[in-house]
Amino acid sequence: MLKGKNLLAYVAGIVDGEGCITITNIGGNYDSKKFLGVAIEVGNTNPWIAQFLEMNFGGHHYTKKFKNNPTWKPCHYWKVTSKSAVEFLKIILPYLQIKKPQAELAITFQARKFTGTRNLTDEQRVLNEADKILIQSWNKKGITA
Repeated sequence: MLKGKNLLAYVAGIVDGEGCITITNIGGNYDSKKFLGVAIEVGNTNPWIAQFLEMNFGGHHYTKKFKNNPTWKPCHYWKVTSKSAVEFLKIILPYLQIKKPQAELAITFQARKFTGTRNLTDEQRVLNEADKILIQSWNKKGITA
């Protein structure tokens, strides 16, 4: 079994290849103002990966079946959010290759500490939304010019 740096490099490879690091709406809305937080999700048709990540790094796993094509295998997801997500990113950051910019932005976003307050200033709200839009543009599927 992998341990130490080898384990972290392996997990970073999983996140680079199968994962998504984002800033998204979590916990509902307060007074029509978005409550944003960091989320990491890894999906794969092999259930072992989601279970392995949950056992080693917390979060939770779930399974989604696709109704539009019954021949597709179910997809197994692992998800972790907020402070737990950022702590996870901090330990795998040195090993990330592809998703390092998203991880760095997510860590910076969480460090500003305006993710959970109800009375955000306009400037704080704009900074949060700008980070969300930037990370989503990095995560967008398809060919970029």
